[in-house]
Amino acid sequence: MPYEWTLVAEDFESHSWCELGPSRRAVRGIMTKNMTVQTDCDAILKFIDELPNKNSPFSVTERFPENKIYVDLNHYHNVNNLRLMTIAACTFKGLQNVKTLNHQNGRGRNSAPTPLVEDRIYYKQVNDAIVSYSHAVHNLFAPHSICINDQHIFGIYTRASFEKQCSLVWI
Repeated sequence: MPYEWTLVAEDFESHSWCELGPSRRAVRGIMTKNMTVQTDCDAILKFIDELPNKNSPFSVTERFPENKIYVDLNHYHNVNNLRLMTIAACTFKGLQNVKTLNHQNGRGRNSAPTPLVEDRIYYKQVNDAIVSYSHAVHNLFAPHSICINDQHIFGIYTRASFEKQCSLVWI
């Protein structure tokens, strides 16, 4: 039995998806990271790169899974917060690299910041990056506390909410 396909569903099919359970555990794990520690900053970037995503859990002939909850990683809420986390972590690393290079220049070493380092700085102050990171992590985790049937506004779907949102009918 196929879906009576819609253009909205076709758009959703191209997105990256993650099951809610692993995504929730991953976000909890990075909530404890201290962005001002270089290894934690690297771990944050690694988390974003390795976020467990997979292709669409549905297709025209495959119905959205019944007892599973999925996060749409391409949903604007998730994309914006992951982008803010990346920008904050890259800014911290970039500012640390500039600080190191400035320290080396002060000791008579002739080294200038590379374009790669300068391109990574999005905030002028480390504290701005830390605040941005904290807000992004909180915003990623906040939707997990509301009623599951209302979470589609944050890109979190059950079968019922997904089919309702996409106006899909299983024939």
